[in-house]
Formats: sequence, C-alpha cells, structure tokens
Amino acid sequence: LGMRLENTLAYPATMILGGISDNGLIYLLGSEMAEQFRRLGVHMNLAPVADINNRRSNPVIGTRSFGEGRRNVADKVVAYMQGMQDHGVLVAAKHFPGHGDTDTDSHRALPVIPHDRRRLDSLELFPFREAIDKGLTGVMVAHLRVPELDPRDNRASTLSRPTITGVLKEEMGFQGLIITDALNMKGLSNYFEPGFREVEAVKAGNDILLMPADVGKAIAAIKKAVRRGEIEESEVNESCRKILHAKYWAGLHHRVPIPTESLLEDLNHAKYQVLYRKLVEHALILVKNRNQCLPLDQLEDRRLATVTISREAAIPPLHTTDLFLEGKHFVLASEADQLARSELLLKLKSYNTIVVNVLNTSSRASLGYGISEQTLRFLEALDPTSTRIINVAGMPYSLGRMKDLDGFDAVILSYRDDPLYQDLALQAIFGGASFSGRMPVTAGSQAVAGQGVST
Repeated sequence: LGMRLENTLAYPATMILGGISDNGLIYLLGSEMAEQFRRLGVHMNLAPVADINNRRSNPVIGTRSFGEGRRNVADKVVAYMQGMQDHGVLVAAKHFPGHGDTDTDSHRALPVIPHDRRRLDSLELFPFREAIDKGLTGVMVAHLRVPELDPRDNRASTLSRPTITGVLKEEMGFQGLIITDALNMKGLSNYFEPGFREVEAVKAGNDILLMPADVGKAIAAIKKAVRRGEIEESEVNESCRKILHAKYWAGLHHRVPIPTESLLEDLNHAKYQVLYRKLVEHALILVKNRNQCLPLDQLEDRRLATVTISREAAIPPLHTTDLFLEGKHFVLASEADQLARSELLLKLKSYNTIVVNVLNTSSRASLGYGISEQTLRFLEALDPTSTRIINVAGMPYSLGRMKDLDGFDAVILSYRDDPLYQDLALQAIFGGASFSGRMPVTAGSQAVAGQGVST
C-alpha cells in the first residue's frame, strides 16, 4: 500500500527482496500484504513483477524486478503470489511477455524485445509459466513490440491477439484474468487513437482495460465493433464471466462494509514490523569476507574508526558499532577535496579496524550511482595493513562502481540510508545480526548474481 498511499507500510523494493534466500519470508510478505489490502477493501494487487531484469540500463523495471536469475525470479513470484492468493487477494503478474531486457520506458515510447522464440521461452516467459502452473489468478500485459510473436509494425503486445490469445491463453493454458497496462501510456498512445486501442485490446483477448483515455468513447467503440462482427459477443461474455467469477472468489457476492474506525492503526499494526525487520536483515548481503573477517572477533585488540560518507557530509556518524566496541567516528563529504581526504587518512593511521559507510547513493548509472570519484580515491588510499570494511547503502548495481573490491577485507551491501537497514548492517559486522542475502543481479566480475556469504 505504501507505494500509493501515505501513512501506510512501504515494504522493501522488489530487488531488495530478490536478495533474500528464504522464500518462505516472501510468502509471509504476500500474506501480510493481503491482510492489509483486504482491511482497506482492495481485492486485487497489480503485482508481482515477473520481469527478469537482465539489462542494467533498464529505465523502468530496474529495482522493481526480483533480479536477473530466472529461477530466483520465478520462485519469488510464486511465493509472493501464493501468499496473497491464499489470503483472498487476486494478483496480476506483470509485464507479460517480459519487460526486463529493454532500455526504453514504455511510459514514453514502445520498447522492442528482439529475441527469437527459443530465447523468449527459456527466459522472459519462464516466470509466467511457472506461476501459471501454480495457479496464477491474473496477468498484466505490457506495451512491448515483440516481432517474434507479432511482426506487425508498432503493434504493442497489449493489442496483439497472437501474443495474448495465441501464446498466453492457448499455448500456456492461462485461464485467469488478463489486464492491460495503462492504455494512456506513450508506448501505446503514440500510435493508436482512443477508441481504436480499446477495441484492439478486446480483440486481442484482454478481459480488463486499464485507464482508457476516454471511457465513454471506449465503450461506444467496443459496442460498435460487436455490432459489426469485429468482436465476438461470446468473447465479451466470457470476459464478463471471468470477472464475475473472480469477484465471487474474492467473496464480493457477500457485501461487507469496511469499518473505517481504527483503519490507520490496523494498517500500521506493530505486528507487521516483525516481518519487516526480518525482511531487511535477510536481504543484507556480505558480498566478500576475506579470511572470515566478519563477524569481528578479538575486540580487545582492535582500535575502531568509522567513516560516514555522504553529500556535503550531511549525514551524522552512525554509532551502532559502539554497542559492541567503542570507537572514533568521522564524517566525509562525498565531494571532499584531496586536502580533506589526506587529513582524514592521516587520522585513520591510529586505527587498525576501519568501517566506511557509503551513504546518499543514487539509483542512476548516469550519476555513477551516487559514488563520486573522490570517494573512490579515498577508499583506494586506506591503509592496507588495517582491517577495511566497506558498507554500501545502494542498489546492487552500485557495487560495479567499485574498481577493486579485493582491496577490502569485507564488502557489505545494505541498500538504503534508512536507520533500520544501517543498524542491522552494522550489528551484523559484530554478529549481532546475520548475513544471508545473495546478489540478485551481477554488478561486475567481483559481485555476480548469487554471490553472498552467510554468517
């Protein structure tokens, strides 16, 4: 709910969840989310994202995907789906037939997926097929041009009968609800007028049309197409029957008004924080752990310093490490000049254990993921005789910005500046929390998908 509504719980991004090894936690996430949805009176979730994000430059999927490994993505899609469906909420796995391998945003233009059928079957369609086999209730279709499935120029998969009826329904045996992506997105609206695009969507085999530009014009155009014989009335009736069946499945034939008293309190109940904390801890990744450096031991022999790097040194030092070993805490601006870096490096000579927290990162590759050249030069200049631990609060791809992860004794990916993420990551350095996450995507040769050390 937190993606759309203020004052509701916002769970970790999908790619953060993609790093979790225990898919039972993903099932519990779907279960608790379904409970929140039903408390609010919502019976369908336009999720999970079943796209395999195998292109780092993807501008629209990115962290909305569980990752780049087809098995990891499929297993988490199924766990999420089952958690929601087992607790009475319909889902719509998206974006069929797979939006992961494109550098075009379908909100702005029509992306092209150029692969042959063998590749589509082995990768893009794989998570959808796995979910369908396990009882998936809904699929959302993307605005993509996939010439292998429909060779017509600029024909989006949303309006493609060979794609939806031919592949999804007939070949893959899907019998659940089929919903379009928003019909006002540029990937569609750049090529087709309102009215025409809704008619084509119905002809293709969609059951629900999402966000038509003009509802009245769409209904009139569809009625006209039925009268002309372009659309079989039996297919409209079949879609209506499926929608009514779904409403019956969700219990909507027994209308129960939603009580609004204590609504916010119920949606933010303390019980949900227990799973939230587990999700964050299990997502933390210890990418590298030379000579089993972590958890740190022989604390009596260690002189600890921490350095918190952020834009303009605006984020104060993190003190969680003091719970285990009192140390000295420094801050450094990510744009610090050579003089400021040299002065701090000189001070750090007095310490044999150094934890560097890289915060204020970015999700954009064009910005170097928010890790500046000055920060990289500082990291490279750390005393090699000390124990060097780097904690990067960034998206997984940000590790590719590091030129040499071998220069560190331990490398941690903690995703976000959020206090809970940082508190758990720093506790895990000392064994106060555990590391069990795995890289959901590859960020260079030193941080590949599936990599991670458990403690």
